[in-house]
Formats: sequence, C-alpha cells, structure tokens
Amino acid sequence: MEIIATYRPNRGETWDMVAYREMGSEYYMQDLMDANPKYHGISIFEGTETLNIPHVGDEESEYQAPWRR
Repeated sequence: MEIIATYRPNRGETWDMVAYREMGSEYYMQDLMDANPKYHGISIFEGTETLNIPHVGDEESEYQAPWRR
C-alpha cells in the first residue's frame, strides 16, 4: 500500500469524515483504516493522531478525489 500523505484529524472527526475530506469519498474509509492499523480502536479522533492517507488506485471511479480525476 502506497502512502501519499499524512493528515492530522480535527477533534471529533470520524473515519468516514476523514476519508471523505482527504480521499474524496466516505467509501474509502476501509482503505484509510487499513493504512492505519494502530488506530483501529478509535471511533472519534482526539485531534492528536497522525493518519496515513493511502493511494487508492488509478482506475476511474465516481468516488475518486478531485485531484485524481
């Protein structure tokens, strides 16, 4: 899995919120979780974590982030 960036979530953000904001769709939440196994026990972030943002592929998809289109 290729990591393309890191992100520090705001206090109160959740996995799906981060996936939507940073990857373009909440449907990438599982990819985001897979790239950050040490945080699997967290549902709501405290704002002190640093998450790895994975590359989600080059295939065309309606869920691609704008910079991937």
